[in-house]
Amino acid sequence: MSQRIVIVTGAKGGVGATTIATKLIQRVPSAGERMIVDADFSGKRSLAVWYDLSDDLDLSRAIGTATVAQSKAGPLVMELARTYEDGLTQTKAGVLRAVAGLSDQALIVVDAPQPFAASIRPFISRAAKIVVVTESSLLGIGVAHAVLAAMERFGIPSSRIAVVQTEVRGKSDLSRAEIEAALKMPLSAELPNERDRRFESRLDGLVSMLAAAPIADSAMIAEKPMFDLRSEA
Repeated sequence: MSQRIVIVTGAKGGVGATTIATKLIQRVPSAGERMIVDADFSGKRSLAVWYDLSDDLDLSRAIGTATVAQSKAGPLVMELARTYEDGLTQTKAGVLRAVAGLSDQALIVVDAPQPFAASIRPFISRAAKIVVVTESSLLGIGVAHAVLAAMERFGIPSSRIAVVQTEVRGKSDLSRAEIEAALKMPLSAELPNERDRRFESRLDGLVSMLAAAPIADSAMIAEKPMFDLRSEA
């Protein structure tokens, strides 16, 4: 899989990760197909509702497979789980089959609230960038710190991670310097509320960074965190 893959994961709920994913699939340059993936296993079906594709996705659904439908807005939409139970049957092989027909120039944006699930590994292991979206509250930064620590344990290099701070709840509680010190990583973007006139220019900066990110090689990340001594039994 040599397509350009971008993972978007919210460090906590309500930070705008899904909204960012839907904007990136439209704006990151691509010479091939565009596919946005709903990798939320909670059964919220956010993208099915967003693109009005619930019926289309259901008609082509089979247990243990990723379901794909064409949206009127342009991108293909892949849904990994209609319900929580569906998420338990999803496999890496099913995901790979669903993207096998895409060209090498395809753009894939994955909205992945649970980025460490086994069926997400075909995407996250080859992502050009993993965008971690957080808010500037103490809770948001604390959860983002935990997510980044887990990525480190899975062997994901910091060069493939972009931290984005959003202001969906209003004014930031912490300064940029305080956030970067807490996370030990620079912020790649600070996105205000969509109604703020600064939003578009700052989103364009994020899009440019993602478009320039090198395609990752095919090396898979660890099947479980490094230094995890628990047996598979």
